[in-house]
Amino acid sequence: MSIVLAGMVILLEASLGGKSYPGVTIYAIAFYTFYRTVLSVIHMFRANKQRSPLLVIIRRIGYIDACVSMLTLQTAMFASFSYGQREFERMMNGITGSVVCLMVLGLGIYGVCVSRKMKNKSQKN
Repeated sequence: MSIVLAGMVILLEASLGGKSYPGVTIYAIAFYTFYRTVLSVIHMFRANKQRSPLLVIIRRIGYIDACVSMLTLQTAMFASFSYGQREFERMMNGITGSVVCLMVLGLGIYGVCVSRKMKNKSQKN
């Protein structure tokens, strides 16, 4: 998943920007993105308290979804509201895209490690 997301970020950099939305649609997208982010963080903390590895991994996938939505919102806002600042847009989209890709990669590795621990634990029993 991280490789596909990295490809998306590279294509975003090559095409110089994201999709521009008409009218007030960008505000609805922004509301959805922030709602999704807050909800995913709340769910992630609740899942950590329950100590269910499968639930934690599922909630972290939701968190990754919110981070990708944030990247999409950022590119859309630059496309809609930025005027003549191409270098700044490219730098910010590259930084944000790289951070999201690294988060996806890290959480994927964490999920594999947790599943191996669960498998080893079940085999010992």
